[in-house]
Amino acid sequence: MLQHYLKIAIRNLLKYKAQTLISIVGLAVGFVCFAFATMWIRYEMAYDKHYEGADRLYLFYKNSTVNYNGYDTDARNLLPILRENFPEVEIACGIELWKKGDVDIDGEKMVRVRSLIADSTFMEMFGVRILKGTPDFLWSTDDENEQSNKSVAITDEAARRLYGSTDVIGKEVKHLGTVCAIVTRLPQSSLSFDFWRGGEYNEASANPLLFRLRKDADLSSFLQKLENYTQTLDGKKTTPFKNYRIMKLREYHYSDVNEEKSIKFTYLILFSAIGLMVVFGALFNYLSLFVIRMRMRERETN
Repeated sequence: MLQHYLKIAIRNLLKYKAQTLISIVGLAVGFVCFAFATMWIRYEMAYDKHYEGADRLYLFYKNSTVNYNGYDTDARNLLPILRENFPEVEIACGIELWKKGDVDIDGEKMVRVRSLIADSTFMEMFGVRILKGTPDFLWSTDDENEQSNKSVAITDEAARRLYGSTDVIGKEVKHLGTVCAIVTRLPQSSLSFDFWRGGEYNEASANPLLFRLRKDADLSSFLQKLENYTQTLDGKKTTPFKNYRIMKLREYHYSDVNEEKSIKFTYLILFSAIGLMVVFGALFNYLSLFVIRMRMRERETN
């Protein structure tokens, strides 16, 4: 019986070649578009979700009329305030991430890399480990009179990509310093970096300012406390957190706040919806033709 039905189906498909081709191509294109878009959406939403307490990791941002995307993550001078006056914060770290820096590799070529400036709290917050070398890069300095302290760490992935191996301790990197350590990279993260230099620079500037709330902290109460917090500077009361909002780090990658965002998340959803519509369109087309053929068959038999 099944063999009989298959023969009839194949004969019908061969009899109406144009309609069959349109339906099959439509289904194939629709399924591919929908599957690809769904996988892409999943990939984008998986950024910064694998850290300890990822659901409690936040960053500060505010509206800006200067930046082209309309937002600014520079939370200058907020780090000391957050650490000293908000016990709800488990750990806080101010960083600078230079995303389009050029360095000279072995005097042969200029390579574009991502350079991080952060202190040891970044290591604790994101689980970065030193695989080889010393932590001298955490106390690196830009002072030309202290060349011995101008050190930098490189990730294992960047070392293999730029030098072909992880045996790079002692190599000089122009504009950055001497490689003193190999560290683990941050997989699928908006904060991924190739080189890391420490120092106290980020105490006065943070772009962005990252923090992790304690497990027992109430988010709404914390936000209210931020809004109401005031301090006195030069005899004047100020509200340092007034213009700032917070966002979960895992939402940052596909948000409008991210200056490196290559595509709008809504476009991916639209692309997925279009693929699904093509699938339904092809199915509807095939079912319509099937119904028409049945009616034609009934007329022939009558």
